[in-house]
Amino acid sequence: MSEQHMLTSTKFQSKLEELFKKMSGLNYVILKHDFKNFEKLNSDIDILVYDIKSLVELISYTFCNFKILIRTKSLDHIQVDILSSMELILKFDLHSSIPSFKSLRFKRSFFVYLIENRISLEWRAGVELEVLSRKADALFRYIEYLDTIGLRPDKIKHLNYILDKLDEKEKLQMLDIFYYFTSIPEHDANMKKERPNLISFIIQLYNELGFRKFTVKLYSWLLKKIKRVS
Repeated sequence: MSEQHMLTSTKFQSKLEELFKKMSGLNYVILKHDFKNFEKLNSDIDILVYDIKSLVELISYTFCNFKILIRTKSLDHIQVDILSSMELILKFDLHSSIPSFKSLRFKRSFFVYLIENRISLEWRAGVELEVLSRKADALFRYIEYLDTIGLRPDKIKHLNYILDKLDEKEKLQMLDIFYYFTSIPEHDANMKKERPNLISFIIQLYNELGFRKFTVKLYSWLLKKIKRVS
């Protein structure tokens, strides 16, 4: 049986449904809820979860009749691959903390915020998945775009999504949340003086530049602050 046929087979899809139903007892959130990806070969499902070990065990038990490869990348990052003839069918990318980014750092509370503000969406009849809220989804897209400026031109799709889907008030609310959860070193006197006035500065700069140009300025500013203490 080909890997593509295996992915769309009744047996595999029924097991996927079974897994998602069982996951209702866990506190988790799926980062990207493009459900069509669940039916694409070699796709991956990124999941934030409090109890990562329980989810690994649940996936392993549910797909026990399939080939499974488990990779422990770190204590809070585990990948579970579902295989056919050693070819990847579907990857579960599990995190019990915020995934690492190249140039951005976030408070631990951001992880909690994303899970606790999740919403339920119906995937199939009788099967609901826990996914990011509309605001959190836009915020995570924004983070992915910021983190890959100049490296991944294809990520411009995330910025375009925000420009298309969010009104001006929602964009500012998103930036407010982004700033709140961004972990910026504060041990020097200058940073302590800057932080109280930063929100008014953000609003002023946003109004002057517009969302696209503001994003580039924000990225440069954050990068300088992080490098200052690296």
